[in-house]
Amino acid sequence: RERTSYIGILRTVGMDKRSLMEIFLIEAAVVITLGAVIGVILGVAVSYCAGNLLKIPPYFNFIKLVGALVLTMGVGLIFGVFPAKRAGELEIVEALKI
Repeated sequence: RERTSYIGILRTVGMDKRSLMEIFLIEAAVVITLGAVIGVILGVAVSYCAGNLLKIPPYFNFIKLVGALVLTMGVGLIFGVFPAKRAGELEIVEALKI
């Protein structure tokens, strides 16, 4: 919603809806991938630190880590692209007003 005017400007200079969606899809994918990978790395590191303090060895299941990454990326893509798609379907004048 915050970027609706930005979408309106891009549409005004002639960008089609498909190219606009590609830009937002790539942007969302990069941000989500970086966030998910950094989150898993920090989670594993904190688990090791907490395990050392509590004298409990951490246990990690690779399948569950990959599942968490895939789920995070899927939800992030949905919430990143869906609003952009709705905003891209607005009329150019309405998008510029917002």
